[in-house]
Amino acid sequence: MRKFIVLSALVVMSMLIAACGGDGGTGGGGASGDSPDAAARNWFTAYFNGDVEAVGNLTCAAQRDAMVQGAEAIGAVEAEYDLSGLSFSVTEQTDTTAVVTGSGSVRVTAAGQTVEQPVDQSGVPPTLNLVREDNAWKVCP
Repeated sequence: MRKFIVLSALVVMSMLIAACGGDGGTGGGGASGDSPDAAARNWFTAYFNGDVEAVGNLTCAAQRDAMVQGAEAIGAVEAEYDLSGLSFSVTEQTDTTAVVTGSGSVRVTAAGQTVEQPVDQSGVPPTLNLVREDNAWKVCP
């Protein structure tokens, strides 16, 4: 069972981080954090909680549908995600775009077992592109 949970955590993290590593885009709608790193943390929290409405509000219009579908899929998984081990830092920023890199680990609890998954072991750099829209930072993978 432990191997299944580890594999599930790796797959979930890899899919999420791969989705977040693409080029930026534009669009609008909804509020996020006051800074790119706060917006990234809010987005990750909403995504892993399966909070479809928050994910939609925190994602640029160009990528909103895809990210909402991903949040719906995560929400359907019977697992709990502890993101307190993640930290986010702004690695690039202009007035309208930013790149935020995540580090640390996510704790995944499923079927009574907890696995800690370092984001740097997912095989894909945990990088999020953000854009400034409607006076708020939005994740725009």
